Amino acid sequence: MAAKTHAATTTQLISASKTCSPSNRNQASQLQLINASKGVADNTGQLVTAVRAMSEKPDDPNAQLKLILATKNALVPGQALVAAAKAASPTVGDQSAQGQLLNCAKSTAESLKKLKEALKKDKKAGRK
Repeated sequence: MAAKTHAATTTQLISASKTCSPSNRNQASQLQLINASKGVADNTGQLVTAVRAMSEKPDDPNAQLKLILATKNALVPGQALVAAAKAASPTVGDQSAQGQLLNCAKSTAESLKKLKEALKKDKKAGRK
């Protein structure tokens, strides 16, 4: 499930963002990264709750709607976090932390792409 994968990759990116803090030479970019992380963390919690509800009651229309809404709400903050991570990465002094940040940003960007594709498929299926 794309939503579950996205929640996992986003959590990893948030963790990588925190790891970079001590070695980031640009505190403004680090602050932007942390603020983007906070916005995503709120949405990720909603997404995880919606995924759980959907797995418990896959035929429940309310659970399906909550998952769709949580997924839509995760897109913009997720994109902002990926952008902030990519912007902050050149100023991270610890190469290991920088590599982890970039790898997690790449994984999160890929999960966002799959999330968008899942929403498009759902929208097409709903029209039939």
